[in-house]
Amino acid sequence: MKKLLVFALVIGVLLAGVAFAEDEQGNGDVKVNLAARYYPYTLHFGRGIPDYNINSFFMEGNLFVGKDRKWKGSLEYHTGSDTKQGVKLDSNQFTGRVGYDVWEKLYLTLDYKSHRMKIANQSRTFNGMGFGLEKEFELAPQWPVEAAVHYYPTLDGKDGLKYRNFEYEVQVKYQIPNAVDVQVGYKGESWDGFDQSNGTDITISGPYFGISKEF
Repeated sequence: MKKLLVFALVIGVLLAGVAFAEDEQGNGDVKVNLAARYYPYTLHFGRGIPDYNINSFFMEGNLFVGKDRKWKGSLEYHTGSDTKQGVKLDSNQFTGRVGYDVWEKLYLTLDYKSHRMKIANQSRTFNGMGFGLEKEFELAPQWPVEAAVHYYPTLDGKDGLKYRNFEYEVQVKYQIPNAVDVQVGYKGESWDGFDQSNGTDITISGPYFGISKEF
């Protein structure tokens, strides 16, 4: 809940900044894009542990600054839960990114991720820095496409448990004139444990759909 409140506060600050920038400068060099999505993903542990089907709600905010959207700042948060064989799992993930357009809407990003998983009464949080690439292009008029890959060399948890994390995503939008954008996409992650005696490899994947709006 705290991260959700922080997310809402940051988005509010971004919107206020956009309103101020447009009022003072009268230009289009600052834009905000907000999205809300339903993300029903599968969390797979292996080792005989049943898969969890997480009904997750996913929120994202993007701030574009500079001529032709040269800089991009992103905040993402998704949360959900599922119960299997009487054991409940809660999953919450927060990601922050800063990106720079190195070539025709190809953004090189510096990332930070925090993922909390709570199974029964045991809770673990994994944090770490990473980097990525995001590409925007147009499939057809009113049909923009986005693809992204992100890599985190180390996500640290308590008790010395560590993972390498790889994340990928592809998304297609349909832009309704003078209204919202409708989105469909697929997002996944692979978690590779450094020490298999303490943990197990994890995969997270699933489709999503939602809406977004640019201000």
